[in-house]
Amino acid sequence: MEAVELKVDGMTCGSCVNAVSRALSAVPGVETVDVGLETGIATVRGGQVTEQVKALLGALATAGYSARAAGAPHAPPIDNGCARVRPAASGCCCGH
Repeated sequence: MEAVELKVDGMTCGSCVNAVSRALSAVPGVETVDVGLETGIATVRGGQVTEQVKALLGALATAGYSARAAGAPHAPPIDNGCARVRPAASGCCCGH
């Protein structure tokens, strides 16, 4: 089983962790997802996940999170999904 680590920006609470986990789990071939709120790292395991990094990043973008492969340069913020409903001066879409 292969594994990919993604650095996810913008997670502030458990609801964010759940949204990230659901988005990544929906990508075909993904078997397990572990998301660390404190680290901002999502570890994705599955059959050929190293070949699906673009699909994984796309799923996160659709869910409203900017992300990159762990160790890659910082990704620019996106303005969709959770970020679209989040007031500029506050935290997460859930009010945290």
